[in-house]
Amino acid sequence: LFCGIANWFGHLVSDMSGSSGSKTRDIGIPSPILVGSNDIIVIRRKLRIPANEFDRSMNELAAELYKQGVDTRFQAAQMIPVIVNKLVVRLFYAVRHMLRYYSNKAKAERSFKAMWSNCELFNNPTVKRMLTIAHGSFCLIDPSDAAIRGFATGAGSFNVVEFCMRINYAGVGRFTISLYGEAKRGIHLKKVQSDVAFAKCEWIIVKDYVEALNQLAEIYGDKSLAQFVNNMTMCELHLKAFQETSLMSEKANVPTEKILKNKADIDHYFIGD
Repeated sequence: LFCGIANWFGHLVSDMSGSSGSKTRDIGIPSPILVGSNDIIVIRRKLRIPANEFDRSMNELAAELYKQGVDTRFQAAQMIPVIVNKLVVRLFYAVRHMLRYYSNKAKAERSFKAMWSNCELFNNPTVKRMLTIAHGSFCLIDPSDAAIRGFATGAGSFNVVEFCMRINYAGVGRFTISLYGEAKRGIHLKKVQSDVAFAKCEWIIVKDYVEALNQLAEIYGDKSLAQFVNNMTMCELHLKAFQETSLMSEKANVPTEKILKNKADIDHYFIGD
């Protein structure tokens, strides 16, 4: 097992650095584009599904890109501008908020923990939105440049190989991840807003209910009802207070089907099916 891994690693190093007698650039480790296109054809062949024209065209394009130097090292180098883009956005955000913090806080009130909380870079929706815009701007410029070069070198037609060599796959992938995060946060925000609106409606109903009970307690001078209303205003006793209403309703000869006897009945009353 050790010899097999060592031999495999030696082949990878040889592919990246070239043999001792080579005079030209080494062939490099195949990129995920070429490996993926080959895997699709192999899987289809294993399943006895003939490769269609699109699969063969994609495989030929990937092979041509590989010959032109689009290997794993090439795609790893494409990550450098994407990483720099992220670092610049985070750095500008941190410096801006740090300066604002020190300008708005007196020297005696400053602390590193509060400053770091004010300049939070990672679990920050604002920073994530800024990164989405930055990656979107990057992807707007980079594919446009690749398309222009594709038309310029196509001699009257579109040069697909030149376009695929110029486009930054790491940037496109990072922008896709940012869009997914924005969509996920948007869905979560919409759900939270819906929950907040429903909670406000529940609070209005409960508030009106408590006010009506207060009026009844004053009209009839009922001390037990007054105590019940007092319990209703205390959060930890809400459930107990609602349970007491079933006993009071039975004494008042309220029809059984209209009495809220437990939490499930209460939820059904306020929320519905």
